[in-house]
Amino acid sequence: MKVTVLYGGRYNQLSGISKEVFAIEEGFSLKQLLELIRDKHGDIIINEIKSRRAILLLNGRSVNIDDCVELKEGDFISILPPITGG
Repeated sequence: MKVTVLYGGRYNQLSGISKEVFAIEEGFSLKQLLELIRDKHGDIIINEIKSRRAILLLNGRSVNIDDCVELKEGDFISILPPITGG
């Protein structure tokens, strides 16, 4: 099955792309997908996601990096930088 990952802001710069499709097995979790992203793009992207508390969206809904979320065919995961300002 396939899922799409969108990289926003800094994560776009770290990965070198804005969007990519991953072919994964049935029952794959969000944590496992993040491991694939680390394997493909290096530790720095995952470290940035964890340290900056990235906004993770699964089909437009917020999810936590530590949630045990099982992915499904056609899911769309957005990895976005935190909103800052004041």
